[in-house]
Amino acid sequence: MSKLFNLYVQDMKLLLRNSFAWLMMGTIIIFLILYHFVITDSIEHEITMYFVDNSKGHIMESALEGRNVDNVVFISNIEELEQLILDKETQVGIVFEGTIHEPRFTIVHGENMREENVNLIRASLRNMILNMAGVSVDAQYSTKFLGDRVEPIPQNKMLIPIFLTYEVVMFSFFLSAVFMFEEKAEGSIKAYRITPTGTAIYIVSKTLAFITKGIVYALLLILLTIGFEVNFLALIPILMLGIALFGFMGMSIATFFSNISEYIFVVMGVLIISMLPIFTILIPSFSPFYIEWIPSFPALYSIKEILFPTGIDLGRQVITLVGMNIIAYALCHFLVTKKLMKEGA
Repeated sequence: MSKLFNLYVQDMKLLLRNSFAWLMMGTIIIFLILYHFVITDSIEHEITMYFVDNSKGHIMESALEGRNVDNVVFISNIEELEQLILDKETQVGIVFEGTIHEPRFTIVHGENMREENVNLIRASLRNMILNMAGVSVDAQYSTKFLGDRVEPIPQNKMLIPIFLTYEVVMFSFFLSAVFMFEEKAEGSIKAYRITPTGTAIYIVSKTLAFITKGIVYALLLILLTIGFEVNFLALIPILMLGIALFGFMGMSIATFFSNISEYIFVVMGVLIISMLPIFTILIPSFSPFYIEWIPSFPALYSIKEILFPTGIDLGRQVITLVGMNIIAYALCHFLVTKKLMKEGA
């Protein structure tokens, strides 16, 4: 244990002197500015409907204004409406002509509007006209929730699990290689080879240093955003598993390279692949089978569920993380022993 502790202290000193580690810590300021002042905490995605009422007597405008309907704006002419929709493709324009009993609607929308949404607007307009004509319209649908309803996550808070995963967890992938390349360049790895410490302590001490740095970073970020209303007893083990996993992966791959310039292309490739689970988090309907096998997925999914609980059991994700760590450590131990700890490596 004394060998491990001494090497851990040494690695922590190197970590505190490393410019990349401080660059990472500095990003918290940027994120906090975005979180508090730039990215809205709104969870509403309201669509404004712009009307052009070309009917005689402007019967539609009179009827809707009398009902105090929200998110409806009347435009004077079609040309102005079309230009507005071109500028705001997420909004919808309606041109009304005819009478209450013989209405004619023209729906104006951007090219990205889905046909299903257009059909819903048509149905809403039909029911609205029937109500204006004094015809009672019964609800044509029912809603059934398969689980307990939870509050939607605000936009700025949704970034926290993403930031924790890709800044805290995955940064160990890059930092572990930086350490290894610096030791090669300084020649300290040659001195380490003749010590009786061994490969396991070499790997574990660095992993513990990355975990220490990551936990401090994560706690600071969470306390300055969400606060103390977090299950830290569940969050910290997940962060530790995630940081260790990507640290093992980083050291394993780094044994095949001699400097950071060669390694950077691998970092970019791993980062691109690892970012795919973000789409599953933001768009739950996007969930191809291969996403769950990307190492960043169980970490990102678990962190999100711990920070914003929905009642989902994380047992499968924890088992996946543990299993990936066992495999990654075994591979890392083998490669570091074979390619780094041998003379001439």
